[in-house]
Amino acid sequence: MKKNICIIVPTKLPIPSQLGGAIEFLTEVILKVNETQDAYNIHLISSHINDEKITFKSVFFYPIRYSKIRYIFRKIFRNHPSLSSFSSLKKRIRQVKNHVEVDRWIISGGEYSPVINELLKLGITDYIFYNHGSNLPGNFELKYLHNVIFVSEYSLNLWKNKFLRFGQAFNFSKINNTFNERFLEKCNIHKTKVLRDALLIPSNHSIIIFVGRIVKEKGLDVLINAINSLDNSKITLLIIGRNLFGYSKRFTKYEMNIKKLIRQSNKNIISLGFIDNSKLRDYLCLTDIAIIPSVWEEPAGIVALEYSASNLPIIAFNSGGLPEYLFKINSIILDKNSPLLISNLANTINKLLMSPPTINKVSLYEKVESFLNIKYFNELKDFINK
Repeated sequence: MKKNICIIVPTKLPIPSQLGGAIEFLTEVILKVNETQDAYNIHLISSHINDEKITFKSVFFYPIRYSKIRYIFRKIFRNHPSLSSFSSLKKRIRQVKNHVEVDRWIISGGEYSPVINELLKLGITDYIFYNHGSNLPGNFELKYLHNVIFVSEYSLNLWKNKFLRFGQAFNFSKINNTFNERFLEKCNIHKTKVLRDALLIPSNHSIIIFVGRIVKEKGLDVLINAINSLDNSKITLLIIGRNLFGYSKRFTKYEMNIKKLIRQSNKNIISLGFIDNSKLRDYLCLTDIAIIPSVWEEPAGIVALEYSASNLPIIAFNSGGLPEYLFKINSIILDKNSPLLISNLANTINKLLMSPPTINKVSLYEKVESFLNIKYFNELKDFINK
């Protein structure tokens, strides 16, 4: 008999991941691979589920709904989804508990503390926390989070050192993120040319790409300043992303500052906003160099895997767990704490443009292969079944 697992994703973004988000994407991968392996009955508690895309046989959806009152709360307290949806979330947790004998409860990122408090109220003490962040554990984590999955050794060690220092027992495991395997497909030369023409990119321009949320932590301002300092005028910078994936319609102060930098630049900079992950591969087919200029401690890096699957040279910063998702074959890692960061980035871009690297695609695929969906799911399954 198949085990019943309940995955709780207390985040704003939808599953399937139409609007992006690492947690939402990884959850979708779990659902899809489980469908082929028929390993579990999955009970998914998540917000904003799009019923039109639900085609899973072994998944039971418990969508978090927003009432008009909660909608008003969501508008007022934009950064606190728990204030607007938690009563719905509690209802769903109780619904699952009352109707299903759950073998494993998994809380995947998001606003996890109220979820865990609710589980404890119901007498549920055996649960797994899937930590997608790089935060340090506090008193709550030390007391209640002992079975934890991490996305990098960097994040795991942050917690492990704290737990050891306080003499707390723990069961920690690192499971590498996976990526959309569509990025392994060959580029369509005709489609790439049509897209390039549509974007009005001159044929003699080299294309540099940034994909990510437009927030200060991602370092887009550093990249634009580096691009502006280059003497080379035959460059196009493609920027793909928004402050909160495809969810937010408002521009933040940081986004407005980025728009100002773009207007003041004498380089060809094209900001495309949010683009669905299913279409992102087409833009990577145009690209000569991919940049990941994160200036905070990234817990991991799905976009790095997407770049490598697309056989792109990468320039990235030594940010948290990000280097664990980069390969020497195609990546250059710069020190994000260097006082010469902008000039170092500009010089590295210039070197790659002057002398494009020859990437061994077979060797690179062998590296990327260890991050495929099936391996990801099997490692997760091993931890769940322990």
